[in-house]
Amino acid sequence: MTIPVISQVPNSITSPSTFNSDMDSFLSELPSIIEAMNTDNPAAVAAGTASVASAAAAAASVTAAAASVIAADATANAVLWVSAGSYTAGQNRYSPINYLTYRAITTHSGETTDPSLDATNWTAVFPSSSAIGDTLTTAVALSAPEWLPSDGAVYLQSSYPDLFGLLGLLKFNPPEKLSNPAALPTGTGYGAAFSADGTYLAVAHSTSPFLTIYKATAYDSSTQFHVTTSPDVLHPLKSFIKAT
Repeated sequence: MTIPVISQVPNSITSPSTFNSDMDSFLSELPSIIEAMNTDNPAAVAAGTASVASAAAAAASVTAAAASVIAADATANAVLWVSAGSYTAGQNRYSPINYLTYRAITTHSGETTDPSLDATNWTAVFPSSSAIGDTLTTAVALSAPEWLPSDGAVYLQSSYPDLFGLLGLLKFNPPEKLSNPAALPTGTGYGAAFSADGTYLAVAHSTSPFLTIYKATAYDSSTQFHVTTSPDVLHPLKSFIKAT
């Protein structure tokens, strides 16, 4: 589209009547000129918009970088947290449990709970980037409730609903040796089958009552679940799974 040319630019040195006439003409021509400019130069408009957005993003990056430098410096200079010590809000200490740095959010003293477990008085300087269900193999002993040993232990579903939603119920747990039931099947056994969720074991045998059903897990599958990623619980490097 061709951009229209302004027919007459108003000039303040002309007579009032001429100026008024020229101004009316000028104002009436502006809408078509603006429309033509926007239609004919969409790339320029887009480029201008992108430039503004880029400048804003750059400013935000500078601010974030400055904050990271300050946080990194504070973390590098953090000292070991000491139980029952006195701490002022804003001070940094690193946890002897997971060696991560935490910042005091309250002024307190006499507390014996490690910062990694004390959300009331401390917050992580660099929060964990791990998601619930992620596993970590380490020689360091991590702590609940954030990390649970992946050793087949049993936990309440209600305590870790998000993790249970990911793991569900184990249908079979090879490392676990259950004790013999009080009443063993009588006669010759002909077959055995687990229920779909692995909770029960049915055994068919040659004498009455011909079918005996046993609970095949050492936990209540309606309220509990196993946490394990590997049956090798004797390995010197322990596996932990993020639970909260």
